[in-house]
Amino acid sequence: MKVKRVAIALGVASALTAMGLALAQVPSACSGVSFDRNLRQGMTGNDVRCLQALLNQSPDTQVAASGYGSPGNETSYFGPLTRAAVVKFQEKYASEILAPLGLTQGTGFVGPATRAKLNSLLSGVTPSPSPSPSPSPTVTPSSGREGTIIVNQAASPASGVVLYEGDVGQAVIGIRVKAQNSEITVQRILLNFGSTKIYDYFTNLYVYDGASVVASTPLNSSTVYKSGGQYYLQISGLNVLVPEGQEKTLTVKVDVNSSISRDISLPASVTITVGENAVRGVDGAGVNQYGPTRDFSNSVTVRTTLASQATLALSTDANTPLPRNYGVGSLGQGYGVEVLRFRLKASYDDVKVTDIVNVTVSGSALTTTASTVTAYLYVEGQSDPIDSATVASNGDVDFDDIAAGNGVVIPKDSSKVFIVKLDYNNVTSAAGTIATSSVSLSSSGITAENSRGASVSVSGSASSYTIYLRTVAAHIQPVSASITKIPASEVASSAAVGKIKFTVTAEGGDVYLAKTGAVSVKYATSSTASVPATSTTYTVTGADEYSAHYLIPEGRTATVEVDSTVYANTLPQNFLNQYGYFTLASVVWDDDDSGLNEFTSEWMYDLTGYKTGVVYLP
Repeated sequence: MKVKRVAIALGVASALTAMGLALAQVPSACSGVSFDRNLRQGMTGNDVRCLQALLNQSPDTQVAASGYGSPGNETSYFGPLTRAAVVKFQEKYASEILAPLGLTQGTGFVGPATRAKLNSLLSGVTPSPSPSPSPSPTVTPSSGREGTIIVNQAASPASGVVLYEGDVGQAVIGIRVKAQNSEITVQRILLNFGSTKIYDYFTNLYVYDGASVVASTPLNSSTVYKSGGQYYLQISGLNVLVPEGQEKTLTVKVDVNSSISRDISLPASVTITVGENAVRGVDGAGVNQYGPTRDFSNSVTVRTTLASQATLALSTDANTPLPRNYGVGSLGQGYGVEVLRFRLKASYDDVKVTDIVNVTVSGSALTTTASTVTAYLYVEGQSDPIDSATVASNGDVDFDDIAAGNGVVIPKDSSKVFIVKLDYNNVTSAAGTIATSSVSLSSSGITAENSRGASVSVSGSASSYTIYLRTVAAHIQPVSASITKIPASEVASSAAVGKIKFTVTAEGGDVYLAKTGAVSVKYATSSTASVPATSTTYTVTGADEYSAHYLIPEGRTATVEVDSTVYANTLPQNFLNQYGYFTLASVVWDDDDSGLNEFTSEWMYDLTGYKTGVVYLP
C-alpha cells in the first residue's frame, strides 16, 4: 500500500508539473514523515521538525527569521513561535482549514483539517477540505428507537485546578454522557462562564473524546457571545456517538493566555458551568435529547506565569560511566570515550540551554607531551554531537555554540541527559605509562533562559569518575554480584558466600592474569570498614589458559567469576551483629608473562556493580 501511495503521489505530481504548475520541494526534514497525529504547543517529534520546515517555505508563515526555528534551524520542539506560525498557516488556507469548521481565526492547534493540508503539501496533491472535526447536520442513527441521555459531571478534573499564564491543553471540566434505550449522538455543548469575559484568560478551547480532539475553537469576541450579562460558548457539530448502554467522558481543555492584561488582577477564579439541558444529543429515532437535569460546574484559579520562577537543576546522571581502565595503544589514541553523563531538569517553565562553559577536564592526560584532547557534547538519544571544543591546556572546555547557536529546549517539569565524550591523542608514550582523565562542571558555567527569554537560575554540579588510560589496559566491567547466608546449623559457624562476576577486555595489547592471587575480595560493613574474605577463588572463561596464567589476546573479552566466603567466627567483633557485604577490592594484571603482577586496579572497591547485597551475621 505504501508503494502505491508513493506511485500515485508521484504520478499526480508529474501531471501537475506537465500542466505548468510548480510544486514546492519537500524539505529534507520531512523525509519519511507524515502528519498522523494532532500537534499542539509543548509536543516534540520529527513531525514537529517537518511542520516547521513546511511553514518556513513561505515568508508569510515562517517560524522565525533567524536562530531557533528559522529555515535550516528547525527543531523538534513545538513552542510559541511554531504555534504562531501555525495560526498564520491556518488563516492563509482558511477556506480549506477554518471555514469548514465554522472558524474565522487560526487556533495554533494542528488538528485533522490542518493535517490534511500539510499532508497535501508533502504529496503535491490538494485535497478537498477535511470534514472532521466540523459542524454536521443531525444524523439519524439506525436503531430507530427513542432513547434517553444522562449527563453528569465527571470526577476528573476536580474543581480547584490551578492554571498559569502560558499553560496549554489544561483540563477544566469533564462531562460524562450515558446513552439509555438507544444510541445517542452528542451534537452540542453550551458552556457558561458567568460574568467572566473568558477570552481575557483563555485563548483556545478543545473538547476531547478520550485522547481524540473532537472540537477546537479560538476564544474571542466572535466565538463567545454575551447574553443577560453572562458569557457563553456554543460548541456544535460534535457527532460523538455513545453506544446504547455505554457512556463516554468529554473533557474540556483550554490554553491559557500567555500574557494576560495587567489591568486584570491575578490570581483570578474562573468558573465553567454546564447548565441544565446544555448538552444536546440525538437518539436512535432522530429525536433531540437534553441533559443534564441540573447545572454543574468547576472553578479554576488562574495565576501569573511561572516563567519568572523557572529553574534548572544540574546533577550527575545515575548512568554515568564507572571508573575504568582504557587502552590507548602505542599511539596514545582513544576516540569517542564516554566520560560523563549529566542531567538538567527544568522546573516551572520551558528552559532553553544556550551555553555550557567552564567544563573542566582534569588529569594527567592533558600534561602528557604533545597530547591533545577534544570534547564533544551530546543529548541522550541523538547520534550527532550538538557541540565540540578542543580542551585547553588548563583543562577548560567551552560549549558555546550548542545546536548551532539554537540551544536545547528542556520542556517544563522534565529533564534531559547530556553526554560528554572525549577524543585522546598521544596521551601515553611507553608501555605501562598511565594517564588519568575526569570531567566536572558547575552550575555557574550554564547559561539558560525561560520561554520569555529571561535568564534562569541554575543550581547543582556534576562530575565523572576517573578513567585510567594506559598503552595496554585491562578494561574491567561489572556483570553481576550476589550474596547468600549459610546458617550455623549447616556449618561450624554461620557464613556469607558471595559471587561476583566481571569481564576483562584486552585493549591496546594482550592482558595476562595469574591463576592465583589476581583477584582480591573484601567483606565490608561500610565503605571504611572491611576485612579480606576468608577464602577467594575464581575461574576465567574466554581466555587462553596456561600453566600459571590466563592470556587475553588484544580485542578479546574474558569473563571472571569469583567465589568468596567469610565465616562469622573469623570476623572481628565489630563486624558482627550487623549487615555486611562483599566487594571486589582489586584486580592484578600484566601486559606480559614476566611477572604477572605489574599493574593493580583498585578503583572498583565499594562501587555499585562490584559489590553484593547484604546479609546479617552471625
